[in-house]
Amino acid sequence: MLAKPTTVYILQYSKRGGLAGCKFCPQSATNAACKDYVSRIPWPIVPLNRILKGIKERGNFARICIQSVIKPEFEDEILKIVSEIRRYGIKLPVSIALTPVKSSFLYMYKEKGVDYIGIGLDAATPEIFYKIGKPYSWNKYMDFIDEAVEIFGRGRVIVHLIFGLGEKIKDFVYTMKTLYEKGCEIALFAFTPVRGTHLHNLSQPEILKYRVVQIARFMFSKNLRKIPDIEHLTQALLTSGCPGCNRPFYNETPRKIYNYPNAIMLERDKAKLIKEISTALKMVDINKLVG
Repeated sequence: MLAKPTTVYILQYSKRGGLAGCKFCPQSATNAACKDYVSRIPWPIVPLNRILKGIKERGNFARICIQSVIKPEFEDEILKIVSEIRRYGIKLPVSIALTPVKSSFLYMYKEKGVDYIGIGLDAATPEIFYKIGKPYSWNKYMDFIDEAVEIFGRGRVIVHLIFGLGEKIKDFVYTMKTLYEKGCEIALFAFTPVRGTHLHNLSQPEILKYRVVQIARFMFSKNLRKIPDIEHLTQALLTSGCPGCNRPFYNETPRKIYNYPNAIMLERDKAKLIKEISTALKMVDINKLVG
C-alpha cells in the first residue's frame, strides 16, 4: 500500500442520503449517486461497536474524525458517537466535520473531548456557494465559523475549501486569507467528479493552478511573507487538515496526486514536484497574491 490512512473516518449513515443539496456530493439526497461514496472513497455500512473494537485492537491511528450528514437529530447522534468512543476507553483525539449547528452543541462537543472542528464551507465565493447548492447561507457559515473559533480557539477550526468549482485563483486566495485572519486553518480539496452527482461532467482542476493555491495556503499557515526555497515549499503539497489527517487518494488516483498523504511519497516525486512548483510560480506573483 502506498499510503495508509492515519485517521479513522466515521461517516454518519443516512439510507437516502443527507438533506443538503450539494451538487458535488454523492451523499446528497438530491442526486442519483451511490450513497456508499464520498468523493472517490467507498464507506461501507459497519456497526459502530465493530469500528471501535477494531480501533482498540489495532491502536495505530492518530485521530478519529466524525463526518456529519444533515438528517433529523444528527447533532445528538454525534454526541452519542463521541460518548461511545470514550466508553470504549479510546483516548485518540476526535474531530467533527460539520455544517452550521447551534452553539450549544459546539460547547457539548468540546465538553466531550472533541478538540478540532472541521467546517465544510467548500465554496470560495458566495456566488459559487449558492451555485453548488450549499445548505443555509454564506453569512450563516461565516457567523458559525466565528462562533466555532470563539469556542474551540484559534487554529482549531479547519475550514474545508474545494478548488475547481469555477472560481478564480485570486478569489480563492482572498477567501483563504480572510479565514486565516479569523483564526482558522484551511483543509484544501481538489474538486473530484463523482458519477451520479449533478457535477459529474465537470473536470478536475489543472494541477498547476492547484499548486498555486497550495503554496498560498502554506504561506498563510506558516505566516510567511516571502516564498521559501523550493525544496522547503514541497511541504505545501502535503495533505492539509486536522493533525493526523492524511486522506490518501481521497481526491486523486496514484497517477495524478493533488494532496500527498505522506513525506515518503513526497520525497519519491520530489524532482517532478519541484518542476511543477517552479512552473506554477511563474503563473502568478505569489507574494502579491498573498500580501
